[in-house]
Amino acid sequence: AHVPLTKSYTKLADGSIEKSSYPNVWEVTSHEENVLDLKGFEQTLTKHAALGHCLLKGNVMRPLVSESRKDSTDRNATTEFLCLDIDGIEPTFTSTSTVTTKQKNLATGVVEEVEKEVTTTINVTVDIIMEALGLKDVSYIVQWSGSMGIGGNTLRCHIFIMLAKPVSAPLIKQWLIQKNHEVAILREHHALTKTGNSLTWGLDITACQSDKLIYIAPPTLKGIKNPLGRTPRISLISKKEPTYDLTGKINSTDQNRALTDARVLELRDRDGLPKRKLTYKHV
Repeated sequence: AHVPLTKSYTKLADGSIEKSSYPNVWEVTSHEENVLDLKGFEQTLTKHAALGHCLLKGNVMRPLVSESRKDSTDRNATTEFLCLDIDGIEPTFTSTSTVTTKQKNLATGVVEEVEKEVTTTINVTVDIIMEALGLKDVSYIVQWSGSMGIGGNTLRCHIFIMLAKPVSAPLIKQWLIQKNHEVAILREHHALTKTGNSLTWGLDITACQSDKLIYIAPPTLKGIKNPLGRTPRISLISKKEPTYDLTGKINSTDQNRALTDARVLELRDRDGLPKRKLTYKHV
């Protein structure tokens, strides 16, 4: 666009930080790039981030030249790469499990089974999340968000993964919902929306849509030291597998809806909200 598509952070005289929103632009110009692998993808992201551009998750159906992008994309189209949008995951995760051990009763001399709760605390990193998602051996690009390290220490980044074959956006969305329920670190970050009827997610479920903008440009910092130091804002992490096959077992829409409804009811009960009856209207 005519301005860099990024946020700015300014340190004020009282020590507080003033944050700007992403610019609300109307006219945009598209740039088409062809990449064959993650290395080329990383180089392309780095180039356009430096120019203040952002990434469109899908493809435009026609080139855009200083115009609105309305009706220029198909949000349900297939895609050849996956974007995991992590926005606000806490840096530590504590889990409690029950361990059964055998112990001799000193009074009776009988060996008995004893259950004991064990608490484990881990430092949450991108690799820890990738392993929890079943992506331990898959190569990826990490792009640290503009807000990473500013005003908090939660994990904020985009993770880009090349897919072995194109997958439709709605199918990826069901996979993201499923993982939000299955992975304990992500499930811990479930919260109710203001209405108390829906969930907020630790892993964004809309970043798969082929009309989604992914902001990649570095932030403008005024009076603030770069919290990343010398760490590149965009970098390639090479692992054993260059791509990921997402066509395995993915929950159906009904399965995920049942999991989500149950979780909403669980959180409402935890927060002391009245039980509600779930109804559906089929259109």
